[in-house]
Amino acid sequence: MQIEWHPVAQSVLFSAGADGLVVVWTVANGGAILNVIDCHPEAIQCLSLNRDGSLIATTCRDRKLRCALKLIFLFRLSRFLINNSD
Repeated sequence: MQIEWHPVAQSVLFSAGADGLVVVWTVANGGAILNVIDCHPEAIQCLSLNRDGSLIATTCRDRKLRCALKLIFLFRLSRFLINNSD
């Protein structure tokens, strides 16, 4: 399992693991799920965000980069807009 804090948005956490899902959490609301990103057929082995948190990249067990997403966090709504950049 991989866990990464969002570098800019306070209290936002990303988790990724064996189920092939990236889950976006807010710890400010008692661990509420903000979003679930289903982008891998197998276990996710690596999760990384860029410095401003606008891009997320993940790799799968087959050593391919399968998920490179642009993230836009809407602070007023506490939601992410996700744009797949395949």
